[in-house]
Amino acid sequence: MKFSQRHTSTFCRRGINLTGTVTWEVLAWVVGIITVAGVAVAGFLLWVWRIVQDLREENEQALKEQSLRIEAVHARAGQAETDLNQYKVHAAERFATKDGVSQAIDRMEAAVERLTLQVHDAVERLTTRLDRMLDKRE
Repeated sequence: MKFSQRHTSTFCRRGINLTGTVTWEVLAWVVGIITVAGVAVAGFLLWVWRIVQDLREENEQALKEQSLRIEAVHARAGQAETDLNQYKVHAAERFATKDGVSQAIDRMEAAVERLTLQVHDAVERLTTRLDRMLDKRE
């Protein structure tokens, strides 16, 4: 039994007869169904393509908006950096450093110590003169 004979006999047992000629009416139906299916598939594909294009345009617009926001943030960050650098210069010019204050205190302590010694010497000399003057009077 050949392949085509076996399938023909199976279809014949079910009441389907595949032997015979195809009429124009049957051919028109088959072509019509294929055409309708093709148009439906093409319509579906065009609909999907349109949706994809709309999504792409939305994404591009969102990307442009985000790029503008990022540029604005970069500009603000640059301005903040400039302001910070200006403040650092201002602080360096106006405020004393810890080392500078320590050095100034050391110099003041040394000056006070010298002044104390000078006053002490002056009091000693004055005391000595007063003692001499009082000794002469007696």
